Amino acid sequence: MLSRVKLLSLCFNIFTQSLCANAKNSLFLTIKGMIRNIAILFAAVYLLATTQFIELLKLPILIEHYAAYQGDLLDFVVHHYGGHEKDADWDTDMKLPFMKGSPVMMTLANVPDNISIELPDVSVLPFERKTPYYQLGHYDNYLSSIFQPPRFC
Repeated sequence: MLSRVKLLSLCFNIFTQSLCANAKNSLFLTIKGMIRNIAILFAAVYLLATTQFIELLKLPILIEHYAAYQGDLLDFVVHHYGGHEKDADWDTDMKLPFMKGSPVMMTLANVPDNISIELPDVSVLPFERKTPYYQLGHYDNYLSSIFQPPRFC
């Protein structure tokens, strides 16, 4: 099983190799490529440290153990993941992915029992029918001016 230090060094090596691949003139990095690689690095470190994605790194052990197993794939899965007793290769069985649970970050949310929301009363405004045009004689003081509002014909 990989320790966290080895895992972080592996992620850092992959990160630096990808940075060198995105280098321009081998000295200057493009900012877009660097931001992308930093985001990938942080996502990989977060997922491998806080979730069960680290178990996927044990897949080569699973393949090797299945190659040494004398039987069908379904029998292999039932024998190893179906709660079998200790046998001669118990230590190897415990190195298989998803055999042991590792402590991971858990998020708990408490939902309150009684939720009451009081909405304010909304008064309905009465509908008034209004004429959408200018009525002649409504604005008498503007009739003597050069600039007048439009008239309805």
